[in-house]
Amino acid sequence: MACVKSVSYAVKLNGVPGDTIIPSRGIYQGDPLSSYLFLICAEGLSFLLKQAKNRGILRGVAASRGDSKVGTSPSHIWRSIWSAMDVVKAGSVWRVGNDMDARVAGLINSGTREWKADLIDAVFNLEESKLILSLPISIRGSSDKLIWVVALNGIFSVKSAYFVAYELQSMHKGQSSNASGLEAQWKKIWGLQVPGKVKQVLWKALNDILPTKAALVKKQVLQDGLCPICTREEESVLHVLWTCPAATDVLGDSSSPVKKWHSNFVDFSYLWGNLSMKLEGQHLEQVVVVCHKLWARRNRWVFEQIFQDPASLFMAALNELEIFQAAGNIQQQQNSAAAVQQHQLSAAGSIQQEQNSAAAVRQQQFSAAGSIQQQPNSAIAVQQQRFDSNCMGIGIVLRDGRGDIEVVLAAPKAHVPSAFHAECYALLRAMQLCRELGFSHMVFEGDAKQVIDCVTSKCSNCSWKGQLVEDI
Repeated sequence: MACVKSVSYAVKLNGVPGDTIIPSRGIYQGDPLSSYLFLICAEGLSFLLKQAKNRGILRGVAASRGDSKVGTSPSHIWRSIWSAMDVVKAGSVWRVGNDMDARVAGLINSGTREWKADLIDAVFNLEESKLILSLPISIRGSSDKLIWVVALNGIFSVKSAYFVAYELQSMHKGQSSNASGLEAQWKKIWGLQVPGKVKQVLWKALNDILPTKAALVKKQVLQDGLCPICTREEESVLHVLWTCPAATDVLGDSSSPVKKWHSNFVDFSYLWGNLSMKLEGQHLEQVVVVCHKLWARRNRWVFEQIFQDPASLFMAALNELEIFQAAGNIQQQQNSAAAVQQHQLSAAGSIQQEQNSAAAVRQQQFSAAGSIQQQPNSAIAVQQQRFDSNCMGIGIVLRDGRGDIEVVLAAPKAHVPSAFHAECYALLRAMQLCRELGFSHMVFEGDAKQVIDCVTSKCSNCSWKGQLVEDI
């Protein structure tokens, strides 16, 4: 035993090994956390690279002129970068600025820095026209910017790139024309009265992403794809959960609702379609929990060489389902009782609410009357009001230091896609008004916290609405 010790690791950085890492315990294949390890590590690496770039200690290297290509013997890193090219292209778009890169100069009035609405309406259909006209244009002529359209902040993240890659993969595989049927299928799955871990395994099985040996062979992680239990056939999702002799022994239990079912299914998705169509709720939930137990037994056999006999496994699945549903019924009863009590309290409080309504109106009137406060400088109150789905109204009130009204402005604004854009347009128009009147020391008042946070932030805004924020 003196020759036996735990494995240790050391990471090389610039050719120099770092501190030794000795793992205390690992995560088994099939563990619910294992699928998130890549995202956790990649997000950390992405953050470190971004930090290094901001400090100026990381610089890009030109790989080639024009579009580079994968050579005859590419490295694993270069192959990974190249494989991510489609994902990056799918999630990136140009945000219009001075139109040096976006190539839409013919649609923009260079004098007013506005879209040529008549031309756009004539060239594009109604839906496309509304979308284009709602895109803000930088009045300062800032540079076009390539942004990550998948994220709200316009900044690339590994997590969002993962979802783009998944969507691209789904598009390549093709989608069923019966979209409503797929939606109903997923609703039925998430509506099952089974533990969340069971639903997760079922979701992975239907998306063919369970780490079976057949899947690991495709990813070139393993070379042998045979089932580790029967060692006869390739271990696919359908095999491990349905057709393996070890699985049929469990599913063929005398109490099983599928004991006489055949095994001639194309894949697990086709099997699930038959299960969900032919089995009632309770029986379907039993089969789902048994499938989860089969996957758990497979992992225990692979990693611990422990194998559970069919009868005890089937009974353990039924017991687990019964306990889970019993606990859920108790919680539901408690929630119902709490809802009844809340309804009674609400009914009892309605009289008090009516008595307080008049006082509340008087207080609101008093607050409105007393809202004008002394300011060291002049103040501008900015408001926006939407009067249809495409237009808004801007209201600006300019007061002096005593609170007396000096200037009032009301103006329409067309093609406004959101409340955030409306607040930004209102604030921008208020600032333009101050410049037109020659005022330089002003206090701007508004109630849009998101706009205030974006305008006062020191970080660059890479979102679709970033031109408005940068103009302000």
